[in-house]
Amino acid sequence: MDSKRQKIVAAIIARMETILTTGGYTTNIGQNVHDWRVNFQDDELPAVSVCDLPATAADESQRGKLDRTIWLMPVQIRAYAKKGETPANVRHMIKDIQAAIRVDDQFIVTGQPLLMGSYPETEGFIIPEDSFEVVGGTVQFTAMFITQRFSAEQ
Repeated sequence: MDSKRQKIVAAIIARMETILTTGGYTTNIGQNVHDWRVNFQDDELPAVSVCDLPATAADESQRGKLDRTIWLMPVQIRAYAKKGETPANVRHMIKDIQAAIRVDDQFIVTGQPLLMGSYPETEGFIIPEDSFEVVGGTVQFTAMFITQRFSAEQ
């Protein structure tokens, strides 16, 4: 059985795959979505990578007092652009990612929400340290979910 975290990431990937102009979005970045892939060749772009970052327990005061844990997990969605892509087009990618999340911020799958909710943290350009060139965009949000204490599955 997949962990709750894996189910969440899979649902986010599936949502990002809906980002197509035929679905009302501005870009087609949903044609190339990956789980934690960060190195692409230019001919593989544009591409999207969904990165789940380390989660923390939501409320330290409840630690050990409940049979469940509420987790706050940052999720960073990175949209990589082709070399020379304009910042305006990267902003469209960012806008499309935000719109896709907004469709359902609980990521309901088969009638059940995977998340208690989610909220935005940061968004903007990906700029490598060795240059001041826009190579993509990023949207980071916090996914709040619950599991039984010390259970990754429920």
